[in-house]
Amino acid sequence: MKKTFKIGEVCVGGIVHIETNKNKWGENFEFKVSFVDWFTSEILDTYSVYDFDELTMLLEENSTSYWADRITNYFRKTLK
Repeated sequence: MKKTFKIGEVCVGGIVHIETNKNKWGENFEFKVSFVDWFTSEILDTYSVYDFDELTMLLEENSTSYWADRITNYFRKTLK
């Protein structure tokens, strides 16, 4: 599943792309998080995290706690 969040100036680059995949055992998810420049669409940073707590921490470091909570909750509800 892929999802793009256009957050704007409160986030590194302004755009966050997140792709989720189940790991090979089907138990947990891998989140591939990319921070993309709003104007050039250049990928600035890419990270892989493996649980919701890591995802929240990464997003808090690169945006705000509000957006980190909102994005993490979106995936918690969607990936049940």
